[in-house]
Amino acid sequence: MTIDKRAARATWKEREVVWCVYAARVGGQCWVGVTSDLTAARNRLAFSLKMGKAPVAACKPPGTARWRWTSWNGCDPELSELRRGGVAKERRAAWAAELGAAEMER
Repeated sequence: MTIDKRAARATWKEREVVWCVYAARVGGQCWVGVTSDLTAARNRLAFSLKMGKAPVAACKPPGTARWRWTSWNGCDPELSELRRGGVAKERRAAWAAELGAAEMER
């Protein structure tokens, strides 16, 4: 089986980008982040914790802890990509304040 890399790349570039705000919870702690790909954000967080590099200084839960994820759609698709990112970050700050959570930059 061969994969057409050009077609795969073109498909990925043409995908609909939907910014969302998400909360990651474990052991009574909560962190809020913003991303255009929730699956990638989950994988990035899991990998960085496995490597001992926490995105937030206090984000060092036990390795066997079960994560709970919540996500909210962040922006109107009619906005420009730059403006969507700004709106999503504003909503991240609002959700972090409401939940009493730390914000994750990435």
